[in-house]
Amino acid sequence: MREFGPLADIADDTWELGGGDPAAVTLSAAVPFAPRDATKQLDRRIDHILVSRGSGVSARSAFTVDAPVGGVYPSDHFPVVADVEWG
Repeated sequence: MREFGPLADIADDTWELGGGDPAAVTLSAAVPFAPRDATKQLDRRIDHILVSRGSGVSARSAFTVDAPVGGVYPSDHFPVVADVEWG
């Protein structure tokens, strides 16, 4: 979580907790209207769901929705989904 600086000390990424695919991306060049000038972020996972460390929240799974709907991508980012449980 080096991108999050101080948050790395107090938060966990549900992607890692939920066993998300390490090769997944959320800003993909495959999306026709992705921002091509975002060269540092393109084809990387730049979207995250964080939970407070020690909060009792766990992640059972994590994944992206990376398929177009009816042939159209709904956003330039693929949504991140985490199935979380509290307690």
